[in-house]
Amino acid sequence: MKSKSLILSAMLIAMPSALMAQQNIQKAFDALLKQKQVIKVVAHHDMEKDPETGVKKGQADVYDFTLPAGNPWRQLVLDIEDAIHKDSENAYSVSSSENNKGVNYVTLVVGDGSSGSVAIGKIPGSKYMYACFLDKKDPTKQYRYAYAVEWAEGQDGIKGRIATTYGTTQKYREQSENWKKRIKSSTITINRNPLTKDQMFEMMSNNNYGFTVKLDSVVYAANNSSQWLSHFSTFSSLYSKCLSEHNPTSANIFANNIYNLCKKADVLDADEKKIVISEIARLRDATADEYTKNLLVLSIKKLQQ
Repeated sequence: MKSKSLILSAMLIAMPSALMAQQNIQKAFDALLKQKQVIKVVAHHDMEKDPETGVKKGQADVYDFTLPAGNPWRQLVLDIEDAIHKDSENAYSVSSSENNKGVNYVTLVVGDGSSGSVAIGKIPGSKYMYACFLDKKDPTKQYRYAYAVEWAEGQDGIKGRIATTYGTTQKYREQSENWKKRIKSSTITINRNPLTKDQMFEMMSNNNYGFTVKLDSVVYAANNSSQWLSHFSTFSSLYSKCLSEHNPTSANIFANNIYNLCKKADVLDADEKKIVISEIARLRDATADEYTKNLLVLSIKKLQQ
């Protein structure tokens, strides 16, 4: 018995720290995916490593599944929620919500954000939950694992998603100089012509502030949060410049751009949205024009949905 105990202890020590911290979640994930006779799964996997050191920098394992309705299949999903609760003692962030309108969802960053993100909660009528854990093998505390589940039950069965992502923490991204540089060094494309913030403002000035941006000609699409935040930083800076030069007409143009950008904020995670909301609230409080202020209020509401 003693020798068996020693062997078991050695095995546990050898197990990856991430699995030790989230072992209940991983077991619940595996239990669902083992139902091969009834489950339909579409899997998506991404891995990013440092080319010189081979150290993992980003990872995403996503499974979109369909199960028959009712028990015992429903219990498999409920077991995952229960597992997240059990492992939550070691998590630094846990969140759950419901999506009754198909618009209230979150995104979990992969890598440093430039590698994209995974959406959780986009299935209309779904319930979702996720938890974030620091990577215990990372002494810098820059990286975390995020585990998530969402599901909705209807006449066609149970549709859902389970996902694991590996990436930097929001706290690290906010402090990272590279991340700050990506946000600040942004350009906006109008009619396929890239314009810097100074070029755009100069165009407005040369046209005696009569320059009009056609909203449907501005590229709002962003493949990741870094691109989105870069666009927002540009519009925010231009808006602030308009306010400092007492130009409410041009400020309104960029308030419109901010509003349209916020309508397509799918790539942002919850923490990134909080940062953007804080900046828009600052712009709102500095705005006197009621119409423009209302656009900024609507922008915040879009981010909160």
